[in-house]
Amino acid sequence: MFQHYFLLAAFFWMLCEAVQLYSSFIIVFAPTVLSFRRYAVIGWGTPALIVMLSAATSWRSYSSSQGVCWIDPSSSLIWAFLVPAGLVLIFNSTVWMIVLYNIFQASKKAAVVARAVLTLGVLMGLTWALGAALLFVPQNKPL
Repeated sequence: MFQHYFLLAAFFWMLCEAVQLYSSFIIVFAPTVLSFRRYAVIGWGTPALIVMLSAATSWRSYSSSQGVCWIDPSSSLIWAFLVPAGLVLIFNSTVWMIVLYNIFQASKKAAVVARAVLTLGVLMGLTWALGAALLFVPQNKPL
């Protein structure tokens, strides 16, 4: 359960970073910037709610047959991790593309855009998307 919570918390804090980045770059002077308390509710509270509901409905699914303390991949509880993480990655990817488009419009220098692509990609958790894409690569073939 702890691993489920802390991984979801990492994803939801990346969501908070994306919201903050969007409001900093796109909605520059809007009064809709969230306070830290609201970010804390999103970053820590939402994963806690998901894990509590998951544990309340099927707590036996938190131990797999391989002896690892993680959600059993054959149970439907795995969706309590995959759906929120996937939605956060989709949202962050969208924000990433919007912010990069605006950076490219402001500065046509290739070095600035390349640095923004790498820095913001890591910040938004897009390395997780690359890791998820590797799940679809056949195991017996080299990359």
